[in-house]
Amino acid sequence: MKQAHFNRVRSGDWDQLEKALKLYEKRGNRPKSIKPSEMVKLYRRTARDLYVAQSRSYSTDLVDRLNALCIRGHNVVYTYRSGWLAKLLEFLTAGFPRQVRKQWPLVLASAGLFLIPALVTSLLIIQDPQRIYSIMTDTQISSYESMYDPNNPRPRRQADSSLAAFGYYVANNAAIGLRTAASGVLLGIGTAIILIFNGTVLSAVTTHLWLIGSGPELQKFVAGHSSTELVAIVLSGAAGLRFAQALIAPGRTSRVSALRDAAKDAMVLAYGAFLMFLLAAFIEAFWSPWRFSGVLKYNVGIALWVIVISYFLFAGRSAVRSNAD
Repeated sequence: MKQAHFNRVRSGDWDQLEKALKLYEKRGNRPKSIKPSEMVKLYRRTARDLYVAQSRSYSTDLVDRLNALCIRGHNVVYTYRSGWLAKLLEFLTAGFPRQVRKQWPLVLASAGLFLIPALVTSLLIIQDPQRIYSIMTDTQISSYESMYDPNNPRPRRQADSSLAAFGYYVANNAAIGLRTAASGVLLGIGTAIILIFNGTVLSAVTTHLWLIGSGPELQKFVAGHSSTELVAIVLSGAAGLRFAQALIAPGRTSRVSALRDAAKDAMVLAYGAFLMFLLAAFIEAFWSPWRFSGVLKYNVGIALWVIVISYFLFAGRSAVRSNAD
């Protein structure tokens, strides 16, 4: 088929596709005169026409036009098809775990800032139990002792109902995560302080409760949500350290450019950490307070730790391989 005849036969579809693209490239949800299914058909036929034009060495102008239409069509079709649910699924199954693996040195540094002070605090309180009072007030200590008293029949939660507790945990944990990540712009000093503080306080409470005999009750309570909550804190810290890294060591680019690139990485970590805080709050409000058997709670907690670790080790790897292929 000669190019002139090819143009006459197929140009109608190209014009229709261009019209459809102009409609769908505009923002808004107004009704479109061309249905999505029809636009997809036009896009696919034009992609086939591009292959024909290239294989038959038709003019550069024609190939360029069809190529431009196909690029625009690809962007519109796959953006239109990928709603928020699809994007969230892609983020959870690939984007988030891949970013955590990519930033593993910062994740490790954040974990160190959180866990090392926690270990030191625990050792100091074991040597001298009275040191707990230099970290927390009498009122705070009494509140925790009452909450995890084995003889206390009330559910162990920070509100009168599970739903209210869920709201409290989301607001409290998300605020901690946001402050931890955002404080990275202070050259990482703010992030480090928050991680050290939280590791110290959590360790102090845990060690004190074990020393007075309430440790098993605490362990049963935190077993379910500890994996998601603690990992979320560490990832929030890694997000903050990513900001600090861009400011302290921008490399061969400007600090503004480095910070812009860092923000993309940090926000993936921060968004993922928020979703983990959300899951932790749900477990803490609706599962953790209830007095099921210790064996059941420990097994659920261990299973969740295995799931979380496996998720970050393996999720998204198949997508990487397929892209490489």
